[in-house]
Amino acid sequence: MINLVVRFDTLINLLIFLSMVTTITFWAYQRLRRNLTVSIVPVIVANFILLGVWAAVSQIDHDGTEHLHAAWLMSRGFVPYNDFWMHQSPFLWIMLIPLVKSFEPSPVIFDIIRIISGLVFLLNAYLGWQIARKAWQDKARLAVYLLVLSSAAIGAEYLWLRPDIFMTFFLLAVILISMEIPGKRVLPSFLAGIAFSLAASFMTKQYFLFFLPLIAVFLGEKRMRTGKLAAYFLGLAVGSLPLLSYLMSHGIFQDFVFWVFEFNKEIIVFRVFFPFMIGMFAGWGAYRLLKSFRESRRTKTLLLIVAFCLSTLSSLTSTIAVSWGHYLAFWLFLCAIIASGCPIPEVFERVSSRVRRAVIIGVFFSLLLIPGIMYVGEFCDKNFPQDKRAVVELMKYCKNDHCLVFLPLHPVFTYDATRLYSDWQYHYITRFSPLKQDAMRQGVLKEIMASRPAVVVCSFRKKDFVLDLFQKKLISAADYKELVLFFKENYTRKRIGQEKYYIRNDKLK
Repeated sequence: MINLVVRFDTLINLLIFLSMVTTITFWAYQRLRRNLTVSIVPVIVANFILLGVWAAVSQIDHDGTEHLHAAWLMSRGFVPYNDFWMHQSPFLWIMLIPLVKSFEPSPVIFDIIRIISGLVFLLNAYLGWQIARKAWQDKARLAVYLLVLSSAAIGAEYLWLRPDIFMTFFLLAVILISMEIPGKRVLPSFLAGIAFSLAASFMTKQYFLFFLPLIAVFLGEKRMRTGKLAAYFLGLAVGSLPLLSYLMSHGIFQDFVFWVFEFNKEIIVFRVFFPFMIGMFAGWGAYRLLKSFRESRRTKTLLLIVAFCLSTLSSLTSTIAVSWGHYLAFWLFLCAIIASGCPIPEVFERVSSRVRRAVIIGVFFSLLLIPGIMYVGEFCDKNFPQDKRAVVELMKYCKNDHCLVFLPLHPVFTYDATRLYSDWQYHYITRFSPLKQDAMRQGVLKEIMASRPAVVVCSFRKKDFVLDLFQKKLISAADYKELVLFFKENYTRKRIGQEKYYIRNDKLK
């Protein structure tokens, strides 16, 4: 399903939007009446301020906690797939091992990863602007590029720790390098191969970008195609070596293939939610870029159009649990790049009536600001400082011990009592047999009794956890009775943050 409609889920959101339209329209009219310009810069500034506020208050997220926890387990000698469940590539966790080793178990790590993600975002923004300049030349407008990018930044979750942000970096590098492939040098083909393999080592979401360097090769001289193709495939092999060497040396290559490709194939659906305003910018930019190519016949311009088309095709599939957000992170970057040649301020000037121009500006600015305001508003009740306090208390009980706690509020520097630690994994455990088979490797009851976890979650999605284990057929009726008695005799219920947990009695002394 493709959704290009702006949605207002509640009456309060609609009222906020209408009040914004009224306020901005009045402000714009006052400026126009005095023959002053109405710049798009205030929207850019406001969007980046909203991004900063969102980064400061948005709750601890599932994926960031998951990646930190996986990296910590690997730093302790655990091997993914064999020793703990995962359905993603371990490349990011390998990169994070030095980080988790450098810090004592502390929630400050969540602040650190947001700073790191912010730096990666800035680096990606710089690469994106370089691509825009190469494709659009002097028609590229930095303000328009930043307008689209800042408008999408919160929804794309650029400041959360995800492999997507690193995949985006290397895929932008693929596009930038591919623009040099039609020339007389062979080296860009080799470098493009390395960059694509490194991007795929993090994530394989944007799989159709594989063909961009190949298309670039065939846009160049015919006599050099064989050498460039060989260089590209050699680069692919070289870029794959870091991940492949880890998988082969730990004997988990087959597990990697199964969970990352075979299992993930089961959870892929043809569904995407393109945001209305960003999609509109992209369509307008693509039209103008294609028109520019027809006039100039520049290969750099054509390659950006091809990259956008390949990315759009890749983005038509997502996982069962994803809307548009971060799954479109790379595509949203391309939207900003391809829209950077759109003359937005000039379009405003074509409206002769001051009233109509002010209304258009009011609606336009509001549509770009309202998504960020809505996202920030979602975190009023459950936010980052509150989540960190909960994790601090959980870590106090779980230090050097085991737990059975689900992400995202998980004491990441802690051993798991079972292979169950992801709420996503547990939620879908009865829907996908590989998940259930993995959880039942040793038997849930046996693992809990053997590890005697310091902390166990009391409920999952408002259902009693032990009863839910029985209803999901992860334990038998006899196991259920034994677990209920075990928790009653050895544990005390305690509220931490917004959830209740079983705390082992000796940890409360």
